[in-house]
Amino acid sequence: MPDICGLQAVYCFGEDIEQVIRVKAREYNLNENKMLALANCESKFDPLAVGDNGHSKGLWQINDLYHDVSDEVAFDPILSTDWAFQKIKNGQINLWSCAKKI
Repeated sequence: MPDICGLQAVYCFGEDIEQVIRVKAREYNLNENKMLALANCESKFDPLAVGDNGHSKGLWQINDLYHDVSDEVAFDPILSTDWAFQKIKNGQINLWSCAKKI
């Protein structure tokens, strides 16, 4: 598991995960509440979450079997939110199994 404070300093100083999602959702012109619901469903807002036998990582549960994303990106709440929102903005929300539930 990576040292989260070695990644984005803003997180180390108490940046609220929900606030990161709200700000980034506005930046990408995405529905804030829908993006919050997706993150809650995927990881319960835990940027260090690991699932799928160690293959899904971070806030957005980025699966390394299907996506070439470093642990640095996957476990960083800001970088991973940018990665996820770029995919969602490009119509790939179906990458997340929780998308069907929100």
